[in-house]
Amino acid sequence: MNRICSHTGQPLQLLTEADRFAISNEGIIYSLDAHTIDYEDDYFFTDYEKQYGKSYQKDESNLRRLAKNRLQWLAKSIQNSPTYKSKPLQLLEIGSATGFFIDEANSAGYDSVGIEVSSWACRQAKQLGANVIQSSFLDLTIEAESKLIEYSFDVIAAFYVIEHFADQNKIFKQIERLLRPGGYFIFALPSTQGPLFQCNLQTWVATHPTDHYVDYSPQSLKQILPIYNMKSVCFRPASYHQERSCGILKRLPNFLYKAYSDSTGYGDTIECIAKKIN
Repeated sequence: MNRICSHTGQPLQLLTEADRFAISNEGIIYSLDAHTIDYEDDYFFTDYEKQYGKSYQKDESNLRRLAKNRLQWLAKSIQNSPTYKSKPLQLLEIGSATGFFIDEANSAGYDSVGIEVSSWACRQAKQLGANVIQSSFLDLTIEAESKLIEYSFDVIAAFYVIEHFADQNKIFKQIERLLRPGGYFIFALPSTQGPLFQCNLQTWVATHPTDHYVDYSPQSLKQILPIYNMKSVCFRPASYHQERSCGILKRLPNFLYKAYSDSTGYGDTIECIAKKIN
C-alpha cells in the first residue's frame, strides 16, 4: 500500500510500536500489508465460524436482532428529519450478504436494495425475496449501475464492510454519489478508540484481520466525513470489553464504564450515523 492517506493525499507516518501500520494526520490507521480475500462460500461458513463460533446462516437470529436494533436506532436518531417523513424511504445496503438486514428493513417499511459480491450470498438473499444485486460496489456492473440510478437513496448502510476496501477515497465518493442530499449513512466498523488498540496494542496487531485495510475512530471519522459532504450525527459502541481496558476505566463499576463508552463511542467496534449535508 502507498504510504499516503487515501482521503487527503498526505504522507503517513509509521507506527513506532507496529511498523506494519501507518497513521494519517487525522488518526486513521492503515495496514501496509493488507490484502483482499475471496468472499465466497468459505467466508460465510469456515471464516465466519472461526471468528464467531457458528456459520453465517446459523447466526441468523443474532444477525436479525442486530438489524432490528440498528433500524430502531436509525429511526430514533432521524425521526425529526424531513427525510424520515418521506415514506417509504429508499435504502441501499453495501455488502448485504444473505439479506437479513434487507429483509428486516423491508419489514420496517423501507424500499430496500442490497449489493453483494458473493454469488452464493445473493442466491440465499433472493430466496428471502430480497432485492439484491450481484456486483462489486466499487466496480459496478452495467446491470448494477442501471438499477441503482433508478433510486434516490435516503439511507445507505454498510456493516463491517468499509474496512475491506483498499481505496477508501473511492468508496466514500461512491457513497456520496448515491446518497441524496439530506440522506443518512449508517455503518459499523472496528475502532481504534477502544481498549484493544489503546491498552493491548500487540494483541491488536497480532489479531488484526489480513483483509482490513484501514481502522478509524470517532475523531478521525469526524475529520474525514466533511470531505464527502457528510457530517457525523451520532456514534455508539457496538461492543463493551471492560476486561481489555486499562487505567481508571478498568477499575470503574461496570455501569459507569458502559455510560462512559456510550457517551464517547469508546469501543473496539463502533456504529455511526452520518448525514449528507448538500
